[in-house]
Amino acid sequence: MKNREIFLKDPLENRLVNQGVAEVVDPGSEQELRTLRHELETFVCEGQYAKGLERILSAYLTNLNREEQPAVWVSGFYGSGKSHLVKMLRFLWADFRFPDGATARGIAHLPEEIETQLRELSTQGKRLGGLHAGGGKLGAGAGESVRLALLGIVFRSAGLPQDYAAARFVLFLKKNGFLDPVKNAVEKAGRRFESELNDLYVSPVLAKALLAADPSFADSEKAVRAQIKAQFPRPADVSDADMAVAITEALGNGGKVPGTLIVLDEVQQYIGESTDRAYRVQEVAEACSKRFGARILFVATGQTAITGTPQLQKLQARFKLPVELSDADVDTVVRKIVLAKKPDKEPAVRKLLEECSGEISRHLSGTRLAPRPEDRDVLVPDYPLLPVRRRFWELAMRAVDPTGTKAELRNQLTNVFEAVRATADKTLGTVVPADFLYDQNKTQMVQAGALLREIQEVIARLDDGSETGRLKSRLCALCFLIGKLPRDAGSDAGLRATPDTLADLLTEDLVAGSTELRHNIPPLLEELLEAGTLMRVGDEYRLQTRESAAWEGEYRNRLSRIQNDDAALASERVELLRARVGEALKGLKLPHGQSKEQRKIQLHFSQDAPPADGPDVPAWVRDGWNHDEKSVLADARAAGAESPLVTVYLPRRAADDLKKHLASAKAARETLHAKGHATTPEGIEARAGMETRLRAAEQQRDGLLDEVLSGARVILAGGGEKTGASLADKVREAGEDALQRLYPRFADADDARWGKVVERARGGAADALEAVGHTGNPEDHRVCKDILAFVAGGKKGREIRKHFTAPPYGWPQDATDGALIVLVGSGHLRAAQDGKVLTQKQLDQKNLGVADFRLESATVTVQQRLALRKLFQEAGVPAAPNEEANAARSFLERMKDLAKSAGGEPPLPAPPNPPLLGELSSLAGNEQLVAIYEAREELSGWRAEWSKREGLIAKRLPRWQALDKLAAQARALPVAGELAPQIEAVRANRALLNDPDPVAPLVSRLTQALREALQQAREAYATLHQAEKERLGSSEIWKRLTPEQQAEILNHQGVAGVPEIRVGTELELLESLAEISLESWATRRDALPQRFTRALEEAAKLLEPKAVRLSLPSATIRSEEELRAWLDQVEAKLREQLGRGPVIV
Repeated sequence: MKNREIFLKDPLENRLVNQGVAEVVDPGSEQELRTLRHELETFVCEGQYAKGLERILSAYLTNLNREEQPAVWVSGFYGSGKSHLVKMLRFLWADFRFPDGATARGIAHLPEEIETQLRELSTQGKRLGGLHAGGGKLGAGAGESVRLALLGIVFRSAGLPQDYAAARFVLFLKKNGFLDPVKNAVEKAGRRFESELNDLYVSPVLAKALLAADPSFADSEKAVRAQIKAQFPRPADVSDADMAVAITEALGNGGKVPGTLIVLDEVQQYIGESTDRAYRVQEVAEACSKRFGARILFVATGQTAITGTPQLQKLQARFKLPVELSDADVDTVVRKIVLAKKPDKEPAVRKLLEECSGEISRHLSGTRLAPRPEDRDVLVPDYPLLPVRRRFWELAMRAVDPTGTKAELRNQLTNVFEAVRATADKTLGTVVPADFLYDQNKTQMVQAGALLREIQEVIARLDDGSETGRLKSRLCALCFLIGKLPRDAGSDAGLRATPDTLADLLTEDLVAGSTELRHNIPPLLEELLEAGTLMRVGDEYRLQTRESAAWEGEYRNRLSRIQNDDAALASERVELLRARVGEALKGLKLPHGQSKEQRKIQLHFSQDAPPADGPDVPAWVRDGWNHDEKSVLADARAAGAESPLVTVYLPRRAADDLKKHLASAKAARETLHAKGHATTPEGIEARAGMETRLRAAEQQRDGLLDEVLSGARVILAGGGEKTGASLADKVREAGEDALQRLYPRFADADDARWGKVVERARGGAADALEAVGHTGNPEDHRVCKDILAFVAGGKKGREIRKHFTAPPYGWPQDATDGALIVLVGSGHLRAAQDGKVLTQKQLDQKNLGVADFRLESATVTVQQRLALRKLFQEAGVPAAPNEEANAARSFLERMKDLAKSAGGEPPLPAPPNPPLLGELSSLAGNEQLVAIYEAREELSGWRAEWSKREGLIAKRLPRWQALDKLAAQARALPVAGELAPQIEAVRANRALLNDPDPVAPLVSRLTQALREALQQAREAYATLHQAEKERLGSSEIWKRLTPEQQAEILNHQGVAGVPEIRVGTELELLESLAEISLESWATRRDALPQRFTRALEEAAKLLEPKAVRLSLPSATIRSEEELRAWLDQVEAKLREQLGRGPVIV
């Protein structure tokens, strides 16, 4: 049985009419109609395609009763069939009818759900006045105008010319009944009507035909052409309104458009990176939707989703309905269109494949492409393609075509179709070899730059017509494809061009098997190797060009030199082992004890044993290339059971292989550096091959290094070897044991609750150590004892921390900090910063490191602290428990301030200045507290005395200041001379605070004298003021004034009344004298006569008449009599005004 006999469609007679590429165009020619029919017949309306159609039709029918239709965006990878889907939708929409009467819906094989929706669409179409569909690409012949491009699609779908001017012209002819006469006349003249429309403005045939059909259109044929050009111009763009009118005229029936589908293919390609084009597409879709409502539906396509690019996102508001296609249906389409089998032949195919399952199952075993259990379900549907080889094809096509344009539906259809044709005449059991992919795509790979022409020519020349030559050519083709596969971690399929792999992929006859092929391939590969066509990299074979041969020569020269340089290889091996160990132990932490202190492993690679006194666990890494294993173990035992040293021994394993791969990687790296960046295709290919060689060598090298690490031995000093699943586990176990040796005193402070001690101690708690279970005196705790012993004569906080976090202690910092704060609070330590004493509340983990700590020379008892707090509080200084040191400083400052306020400048006594206050201030800490306690009675007495003096000063000083002011006011009185010696005596003798009060009698005498003098001065002023006021009142001029005018003049002259005085109290007397002194009263009294005289003068000026301007009446005087009459009139007016005052004419 031949392979061709098992297919529903004979591969040798079947054709891919469209070669897997759908174009959304209007079928005009017979070929286009045949293509459309074939596409409808082979349309696989399943999966994403069926869901897409269902969603679009459902949305349109649902939204028919709404104002607008949401536009549809169909997206999918290149070659996913999106153009094919929308093309099928377009012709199914209006049920396109072929010349033989067949319809699109009748030809296509559609699911029941889709057929139901299409019938509903036809029903709605009758209500809408019919159904119409058009489609195309926006970039077709309209420049930058999206409106004209859309109109071209609409015009073409309606059977009109695509050109705007020509279409409007045809619509004009049709509207006026001239279309058939003009068209017939043009054809009678031997011309095609459509061709003449291309020459619309200059065609004499067209002009003559129109003039014959409508003689009134113009006077001559020339005028007809001019009129056509003027009436039907070719604009660069049209408005939304003009576009809507044109669509209505092209499609409308009675002014309404039918239910219309407009397919815009490859819109994303048209928009590209242009924001302006995206906006124009959106505007056009929006204008049509608003004008035609829910009757019109736009469907556009693009490779990415509508939200995939910033430009497409601008369409999101209009294209709201997304339909996304994936590659899930590619296999289904291929199996239905190309690989579909006759039902009665399937059992024979299945039986044959089961009989050959042994051969099939061995192919590419050990790789990621190897046979899988799920392959059983597709073996028969995919025959004559084996699932393993389909996976290889998919991987190879992606490798030789990074853009992905060759690996999808349309190209798989073509590849599979041609593969089936190639094996159609061969007996059942013949499968498609993997190298068929090369033959099918070599031209495209050369054009795309994926296949060097030199390599293509080498492969072609090998096929000399003989069986051996053909096999050599095929071997090289497969080596090329395999060499293109990715080798990066995560994407490496594990496929290498070895003899077995090549045999797996080249086997065609499953019945005969691959035994003979596996026997023939190795010697042929050796011949190709000797001829320089191939080169061997490890176990695999790679193609070689002249350029790659030069690279290979460079590599071989360097490899030979490096292999003989043992020192350089040893150095590189050491560095790699160091890096590998470092990476294996990277991030390894050793949480120590209950407090989980983080310890680290410190790696050492030196020849000498590392010191074991640092803060980290020392790990001495030694390898079997430089050290004998026995001596390493002996050194570890000799270190002793108290040493924290951890020894890591790396055994010498696969030394020759490791050396080989070290040399290969180094030679490849040097070759790449020496050759630099390639610019020619051949150079780029050669460099890629060398990079692949480098990656392969590094992978082999790293694998061997991992084996070395997996066999590492880890020994703790004294000889105890650790076991574990990995190097990190072994080192962790050894490190945990080493910590006990490195930090033997760690247990003294190993408690996770030291942080609470810090918190409570800073809060002033005397029992802060209870947080770690200690209820005794602070100085009795082991941590506090050691700290007190270390501080001795004084230490910085950072020194204390450093000492107790290092071996042999390794205490948590919280333990050291907490103990320090507790000891400061208990009075055993004194803390200071920049000379300022710090209390336990002022200490924190920020300033603790820079603080100075000293042992206190004295201890303050509880009774002393109580007495001190009482002393401080009596002085108004708050003192909380354990805060006495701070309160002491405030108390002494308060005493100094009180001393200053107990005296002052004369007449006050001098401020007290006892030396004891200075002496106490010079002390600090407990010494100061004890000294204050001992002087507490004396200090208390001073405080009482000074406070009393402070209160007396507050009372007497204001009286002294008043005495000063009174004396100054009374300096012209006799009493001033009498009291001056007494006032000076009080000042000189600083007698202000004497008893009895020396100031009070002096103030009384001065007050009384000033009171009497002030009253006499006012009385004298008042008597004279009254006399002058009576004199003014007797004046005739004054009497003529109104009371308001009189008051205003008196105020202006300052004699309106006699100022009042208050002399009841000392303060009132001083205020009255401050306003008008005794000297001022005399001056004012002497000025009264003159001021009243000026008041009378001001009144006289006020009464002096004021001149008034008078305008003469206007008149026309013609005679003596008229002159006399005018003069009489003027005279009368002047006389009348003169009675009131002077007149200005």
